[in-house]
Amino acid sequence: MVYLALWGLYLARLACHGRRVLADLSDHGRGVGFFTMVAATCVLGTQFILVRGDTQVAAWLWYLGIALWLVLTYAVFTSLTVRGEKPSLPDGLNGGWLLSVVATQSVVVLGNLLLLSVADPNREAVVFFCLAMWLGGGMLYVWIISLIFYRYTFFALTAANLAAPYWINMGAMAISTLAGA
Repeated sequence: MVYLALWGLYLARLACHGRRVLADLSDHGRGVGFFTMVAATCVLGTQFILVRGDTQVAAWLWYLGIALWLVLTYAVFTSLTVRGEKPSLPDGLNGGWLLSVVATQSVVVLGNLLLLSVADPNREAVVFFCLAMWLGGGMLYVWIISLIFYRYTFFALTAANLAAPYWINMGAMAISTLAGA
């Protein structure tokens, strides 16, 4: 119910403030936050399997999660790449960037849970897809955490820089480990 309410709010914001949503999408600090939509969708699908045993709803949520991941990966990273004015590394990079890793690995976790309900001829394709996503998420983690480490090591670090998104540093590795297991 809350998930549907959040979708309603997202769509209402898009309808009423479409330009602001697009501005947020291409903002280095806020754009990566949209990846929470993918993670929430796949976590909800995981709960449908673990709590209710409902693989049909979970499969629909997995497909939605994959579609959201594709759209957001290309929209966010393309808009950040082609943006004319870019912030400096300390101003533009934070732990929130690892939400792209969390989103990618959440697709893998749900896909792995759905494996038992997939027909035999398609199972190998799902396994390959999940492996490719896991490896892609792992590479994203390596690239982004390297930049974060570089930021920590070579730029001034204040208490204000250690805002809430930095908990994701550990969460991204945790979900990557879970997805790989």
